Amino acid sequence: MQPIRTTNHIDWGNFLDQDHKKSDFILDFSIDAGFSFSTALIFRKFNKTKHHPKPIEANSLTSLSRRRFQFVNLISAEGFLIKSINIQQLDSLSYTTTDPYHIEACFQIPDIDNSKLKEIIIRRAKGNKAEETDTAIVFLVEYFSKLCESLKDQIIMFIELSGYYATFKPSTINLYITQNKKILRIIQSGSNCNTAGQNPLHPGQLKSQTILEIYKHQIGIPDDLRKLYQKGVHYKFLEFHEESLLCFYKIIEDIFKTESFTKKLSHTLFEVDDPKVASSIRGSSQRTVMIFIYQYLVKNSRKNTTEEKPPETKLLLDLIKLSNLRNDVAHGVKKVNIDAHSLQLAQEIALFMMSALHNKKHS
Repeated sequence: MQPIRTTNHIDWGNFLDQDHKKSDFILDFSIDAGFSFSTALIFRKFNKTKHHPKPIEANSLTSLSRRRFQFVNLISAEGFLIKSINIQQLDSLSYTTTDPYHIEACFQIPDIDNSKLKEIIIRRAKGNKAEETDTAIVFLVEYFSKLCESLKDQIIMFIELSGYYATFKPSTINLYITQNKKILRIIQSGSNCNTAGQNPLHPGQLKSQTILEIYKHQIGIPDDLRKLYQKGVHYKFLEFHEESLLCFYKIIEDIFKTESFTKKLSHTLFEVDDPKVASSIRGSSQRTVMIFIYQYLVKNSRKNTTEEKPPETKLLLDLIKLSNLRNDVAHGVKKVNIDAHSLQLAQEIALFMMSALHNKKHS
């Protein structure tokens, strides 16, 4: 695990009253990388002792699986004065595709200007009609968070441009400052990736009867669809949005093309049980698929009520947008922007389609 240097936090109240141009900042974060210090060390030891073989203790590699780089006048793209970067392998015996590393960057911010920062804080406080003290804390946290992200991205970019895979491990950023020979924490933050903390689940929500009902429902879902849905959820959590969308959409598409579902659509929407109509529905384009699903949803939502409801125009547009997103991803369009609402809608429609498998009767 990466070290926690201190739990003592900076006092934002007097931060801007002190000169920090020569203060030392320490950025800690972790990465998963496609290179291995320990494996290289093992190979080197094997080569050195190949004529007189002897066992290699894994623990002996721990202190060696690190490298510290000292710099003089290295100015980063953001204007930081980089003093040193330390990289250490966290697990000397990793059997996964990537190896975990702790990165430590020691730097100074010679261009930090307290007077300019104070001006921004005063303007924001006036604009938001808020207290300057509260505004200062929010602004400074935001300011240093951006600095952290920027420097972290620069280091990872350097590694990848050197030809090695590297990815940031969520929720591992810590920024510290050395002040009067004391280390104080400034920032602790994650990334845009989800963490378990972003999905709160109160234990009181879990009921035996509910779990039993959900389980009975789940065991009726075919294995291939169940595994596909699990993949979609997994990718969504890791924020692989394109992969997640394709998983959920394939569930929608596969169930839509089944004979049982198209028969159900034919009967529900057109009150027709002719197999030829159902067969024609199965040949629908992506957008038409979503239009049929929309009509089916609306029909089912109205069947148990006499109340007149206005057309769900937004839902229809969202479903058509979903089909467009699917086509863009499937055809390799670069930079497809899959928003959280669309991904959640895809997941909910996939669940709806799987639940439709259990209803054998015409709806």
